Amino acid sequence: MGSYSYLGLSNSKAMLDGAFESARKFGAGTFGVPILAGYNTLYVSLEQTLCSALHADAACLFSSGYITNVETIKLLVGPGDRVIGDALNHTSIVEGCIQSRATFLTFPHNDVERLRQLLTNSRPGRTLVVVDGVYSMEGDVAPIPEIAELCRQYGAKLMVDEAHSFGVIGQSGMGVQDHFSLPPDAIDIKMGTLSKAMGAQGGFICGNHNLVTALKHNAKGYLFSGAIPPPVLGAALANLQTLIQNPDLARQAQRNRNRFAALCLDHGLPVLHPENLVAAIVPILMPTNEIAYRVTKICRERGLFVVPVIFPAVPKDAPRLRCCVMANHSESELEMAAATIAAALRLATS
Repeated sequence: MGSYSYLGLSNSKAMLDGAFESARKFGAGTFGVPILAGYNTLYVSLEQTLCSALHADAACLFSSGYITNVETIKLLVGPGDRVIGDALNHTSIVEGCIQSRATFLTFPHNDVERLRQLLTNSRPGRTLVVVDGVYSMEGDVAPIPEIAELCRQYGAKLMVDEAHSFGVIGQSGMGVQDHFSLPPDAIDIKMGTLSKAMGAQGGFICGNHNLVTALKHNAKGYLFSGAIPPPVLGAALANLQTLIQNPDLARQAQRNRNRFAALCLDHGLPVLHPENLVAAIVPILMPTNEIAYRVTKICRERGLFVVPVIFPAVPKDAPRLRCCVMANHSESELEMAAATIAAALRLATS
């Protein structure tokens, strides 16, 4: 229960076929950066499929989600502008905000009223608001409808990182826009990764044509990084098409999350804010770092792969096991996992 393969597609037949066929046709590498020799028909197909799924005009693929966030934020704002983010934003977002050299402000986690106060204090230059769709260490969703409304009201642009929500939440699995039934233009810059639910590697931006053209001609992480290898593109495209054709995969991941969280609570485990878990992440709080490590060791000895998370990834006083539920986990596996963690915690604290 430590894998980001939320839909269980990391070794699907369709993905393997897509990877192998792409390798046979294009080779193992691209032999160039995207803007030169590295851009091929696989790029085009994946970009177009992402645009169709997320109701966007254009898309840009990067070699990693981390680079995607850093390069996009640096392009959108700079000295004289301001960027505002949630206090629990992913490190890649924070790094992009710092490197942009814009005025960087934060608001307490999911605190819409504090965001309103920051936006009310108008100043010259552009304003960008950046949040995670689902927070990777918390498992909770951002209040995107309220944040989007504030951005419209105060003339700010909104960027949402959907690394842990794309492919997982919403009726069709298409992320926060789908989850909240928002119109296509509610989110200005839609960021996601191919390394989580899509079972491959890389990151992407979906937005309007001007944004994507600017990224492809100015983002250094795009201009000077080797293009995504064809087998990886083929794998991601195959898994995205699988989700589009089988949206119940996402709904099954959601059902499994609910079932696992309920089983953990039945065992008396301290699940973090269970009322707001919407993706596939179920954090279980641990008393101390040492106990988190002990519980992990016991679980692994008993055949359960779990991952401990401590500071600086989470606050010093909130170590946890970050359990990742998959669509293809069986009922018996979920029951075994909850029971094993509970037994391990009792042993580690006795």
